Amino acid sequence: MTTSDAIGPPGRTGLWQVIRAVSRPSRLAAGVGLLAVVSGVGTYAMVRGLVPYHPTSATLIVLLLINLTLVLTLGALIAWRLTRLWIDRRSGIAGARLHVRLVMLFSAIAVIPAILVAIFAVVTLDLGIEAWFSARVKSALDSAVHVAERYVQGNERLIIADATTWPGTPLAASRVADRSALAADLAAFLAALYKIDPAGGPPPGPHSCHRGAPLTVYDGEARRALKALDGEIDTARAAQVWQQALAATWHGAPVWVHGDVADGNLLINNGRLSAVIDFGCCAVGDPACDTVIAWTYFSGESRRVFKSGLPVDGATWARGRGWALWKAMIMLVDALRDDPEDARATKRVIAEVLADNLRS
Repeated sequence: MTTSDAIGPPGRTGLWQVIRAVSRPSRLAAGVGLLAVVSGVGTYAMVRGLVPYHPTSATLIVLLLINLTLVLTLGALIAWRLTRLWIDRRSGIAGARLHVRLVMLFSAIAVIPAILVAIFAVVTLDLGIEAWFSARVKSALDSAVHVAERYVQGNERLIIADATTWPGTPLAASRVADRSALAADLAAFLAALYKIDPAGGPPPGPHSCHRGAPLTVYDGEARRALKALDGEIDTARAAQVWQQALAATWHGAPVWVHGDVADGNLLINNGRLSAVIDFGCCAVGDPACDTVIAWTYFSGESRRVFKSGLPVDGATWARGRGWALWKAMIMLVDALRDDPEDARATKRVIAEVLADNLRS
């Protein structure tokens, strides 16, 4: 065997010696950089549809996480190695300068793939967002909106047609000679409503303006209104009525409530109740909110008839006063700014609530 045979081919031996001269962390960084390039290219190919496989959103998320992990790992390896070199150089270890140059060289080689992966990731994200808002997607969304609008318009026409075919006019625009008869009609309607099976009905919440919920929902609003109305109403008595309403806790079974029994939602025909409309605040809960009309419209005998026809107890009636007082107070705060006529009418409602509380 000759000396040249033992040494091997010069080119091969030189490359191997260079690789062996590089530290393990640097070789690991180069390997991670290579994997990052492969991962980035693969991700780009899948997003662009250059491969027969069609990735799901979960697959793309996994690929992006892999790319991120590789880049972070590469950065950590380079940072760790540079820190070691800085320590060695401060300690005056021989060959530190050469070592720094080698590490910087391999770090640059490793960082370049990382930069390419980052570019691929940005391009991938941009293409993905562009696909979400492509012309086809926009066309599909426009079609869906158009169908929804047509559906709403069609149902709106049906509702208006049904409403206009009902005999009667709103109570707010009607003159009723016998309010006691109307009170009996309305009480009978609500009593029938409360007998409907509430199973599966929506509980009180923002959708129902919290009608059917405990009065504590509006405790903060009521107390702020009491403070704002000092000098305008008897706030001491109003606070007492409000506190009694809060204390009259409801323990009954939940029932269907209309939630907005007002003179604008009651249709009158020949002095009698012909229809109840606008169930937008209906929910399954406490029926106390449905008694508010006892103080906003009824009085005296008609209020007594309304109360006697309802399947409610004294605690529910007390909570009803609370609902009427809360609504009247917050309306009065607004009316005092620019609507004196409405302010006078609202003060009359509050006076009815306070007076009824004294009689109870």
